[in-house]
This record gives sequence, structure tokens and C-alpha cells, in this order.
Amino acid sequence: MSLAWRQAVLRGYYQHCTDLQDDDVQRIERVLEAVPVLSDVLHADVLVYGRSIGGATVVFHAAPRPVPSLYPRPESERTYTRHDLPLIFRVLEDGKGHGSLSGALLWGAPALQEVFQILDANQRVIAAVGSNRALVEHDRFQRRSPPFKSMVARIRDQALAGQLLGAANLGRLTEHDGVMIVDRRGIIRYMSSVAENQYRRVGYPDSLLGEQISELDTNEYICFRSMEGGLCLEQRIQEADQVWIKRVLPLLPPSSGRMFPLCQ
Repeated sequence: MSLAWRQAVLRGYYQHCTDLQDDDVQRIERVLEAVPVLSDVLHADVLVYGRSIGGATVVFHAAPRPVPSLYPRPESERTYTRHDLPLIFRVLEDGKGHGSLSGALLWGAPALQEVFQILDANQRVIAAVGSNRALVEHDRFQRRSPPFKSMVARIRDQALAGQLLGAANLGRLTEHDGVMIVDRRGIIRYMSSVAENQYRRVGYPDSLLGEQISELDTNEYICFRSMEGGLCLEQRIQEADQVWIKRVLPLLPPSSGRMFPLCQ
């Protein structure tokens, strides 16, 4: 689906929402561009809700890849009441902050539900975002390393703030994607086991942690292009006898500096 066509469809969904101005719609759409990749990174169904006459209407629903969705069918345009989704209404109607509920059942599957705000320029809540992750996926995530969990949190926060620029141009993730985190100096700070295996196939049998990415014989220029432009980028690259799809998500710098997770 092209971005322009998707935005036209989404604007049709907004007809159910009762209090969105044009600026609000544009702000929400910046978030929506990043929702599919956010769903993949979180391993969670991500649903965006707007206020409507009947309660809260799902403006957009992204099911995760490669893990299964918790829902049997897309939820877009479905309207819920406060009784159905109390956490969503705490954010959407009451203006409360982040909330979570573990052990909830979604279509019979135990899940962790988290809810976040989308704010306008005046810090008014204009939409709510629900992240619904199967408990088995949550348990797996809890066992991941601190750098990986920090990376996921930063992707989430940027996506919900509409700051993951260019995310709409990224393809969906698969079980074959590895993750590498590179700091602003080009030093590799984290590699998933899948990423390590990919680099072994092109001649790097030893750990690359602490290595300078620019000194590798592989084509890593896309990482520096992403850093310079502050944009999510994707490129098909030939590495030896391998064809890689490299996706780079630039993350805003915390006090310690900027880092870049690189997914192949």
C-alpha cells in the first residue's frame, strides 16, 4: 500500500472521531507512519484510538511480524466503550499517563497491555495508543540485554512522538533480521545472534563488539547516511554471495550520545 493511498484511507477513518482538527490529524499521521515498524520491533499489536461519539474508535491497527497477531482480524474502525477498554479511556478521556495491565486475555491469549498518549502542541491528549503483546513474547523480551531493551524503548518513544522520520518507507521485519546497535562514533555496541551469524557468513567469525563499523569490508555507508540525515533508510546490498536488506533507524541522542540500531 502506498503512503498516499494509506493516508487517504486513514482520513476516512477519522470521520468517526469527534474532536480532531487538521493539525491533530497531521500529527497522528506522523505517528501512524511508524506504527507498522513499531509493531514489529515491539512484537505486539499496536492500535491507535481516537475519541468518537460511541466511545473510542480504532483509527489504525498494525499486527506484528513475524510473530502472530493476538487478533483474528484487523480492528480498524471498530468502536469500544469504557467498559471494554478502561486503560484506553484513562488516557483518552481522563488524560492519565502510561498504564499497563498484565494477564489480560485477548481472544483467549494472555497478554500484556500498555497504553500511551499522542499529544498535540499544547500537550492535550488527541489519541491513545495501545500495545498488546502476548505474555510469552513479553517474557522473552524481559530476558533480552539492557542495550536491546533500551533501544526498543527509544524506538517506541520516538515513534509515538512522530519523530521516527522516514519509517513509512521501511519494509516489515522478518525472523531473518538481525539487530546491531552502533553509537555515533561508529562503534558496534550490540549484536543479536542473528546479526552475528550473518556477518560470519561474509568472513567475520569473531565478535565484532567494540569494532569500528567503517573498518569492515561490508557496505555500511547507509548507517552514516541515516545519521547525517536523521532519517530511517532501507537499501538492498550485495555482501559477498549474500543479498542483504539493510534498514537503519536513527535514534535521538540521550545525554551519552546517539546510537543507531541496524536491522538486516
